[in-house]
Amino acid sequence: MEENKAVTALQPFFDQESIERLGQTLHRITDAFYEFAEALATAIKPIIQVITSRFYDLFMAMLHSVATPKEWHLMHHAKKWRVRKKYRNRLARRLLAQMKGGGCDG
Repeated sequence: MEENKAVTALQPFFDQESIERLGQTLHRITDAFYEFAEALATAIKPIIQVITSRFYDLFMAMLHSVATPKEWHLMHHAKKWRVRKKYRNRLARRLLAQMKGGGCDG
């Protein structure tokens, strides 16, 4: 007589030991993924810093091209932060308008 090896609702599909091994394996995979992500972030950080500093330098050069000497000085050396911000925003709006218009504004 042949024994039926079909899984029924009463029989567990996995035993407790295989479930624990699966949990440990998933935990190791998760740890490896976090280590990989951390290493990748550490490796990419200097590249991102260089790129952002280059874009900042480009933005400052573009602002300097539309600024008067007084505005440039006040943007960097005004006593209050809000005044420095006011001149930076003023120059940024002037630069944007000049870029949209395609010509000289003044």
